Amino acid sequence: AAPKNKMLVTNGFWAMRSPHFPREYAVTMVRNWALRRKKGFYGEFFPLAMSKQSMQAFATDVDHSFGYTPDTAYFTLDGIFCQNLLPEATELTLNHLLNYNYHPDWKTPIAPEAYKRDRTLFGDQYSNFNAGKILLYLEGMGGLNLSIPNQMLTVRPALPKAWDWMEICLPIQEQWTRIHYRHDKTEIQDSPIPWRVVKSH
Repeated sequence: AAPKNKMLVTNGFWAMRSPHFPREYAVTMVRNWALRRKKGFYGEFFPLAMSKQSMQAFATDVDHSFGYTPDTAYFTLDGIFCQNLLPEATELTLNHLLNYNYHPDWKTPIAPEAYKRDRTLFGDQYSNFNAGKILLYLEGMGGLNLSIPNQMLTVRPALPKAWDWMEICLPIQEQWTRIHYRHDKTEIQDSPIPWRVVKSH
């Protein structure tokens, strides 16, 4: 249900991080609000901080300054990963990282506080609000879950279609564990604890 003032922001997606969120709702939300550009959260890239449907009614200077924000993007994308909507989550994550965290003119990674609605930079370019997006690599596309109490490394691969391979080196106990991902297999080497590779459901 929408709030009474009809301001639709990304926190509706954040609830998808809960294991109790109904998956059928998540599928519908992603289809209608993440992937549709006309009224949803897909602007010049994904995700807008506020839906296009709400933008005309909410157009203060502050609203315009925070068109795209890094922390709301992380919570949104993480919610889609948590619902195991992996094709959508990986493609939307790559879309976001390429457009938000790389500056084509400067040819360097950046970490902006925000982008305005017109896609100009707002605030500083080294904002720690971007730090959560590292987890989109590790827990999202890498699908890593390390349980210390159970002494188990679980890997649920979500390799993007555009990539041939991906590799993560994870420190476990006193050594580095190497996880190498390809579309047809995932290899794990030098893990000091038991591990398993699981498929998404």
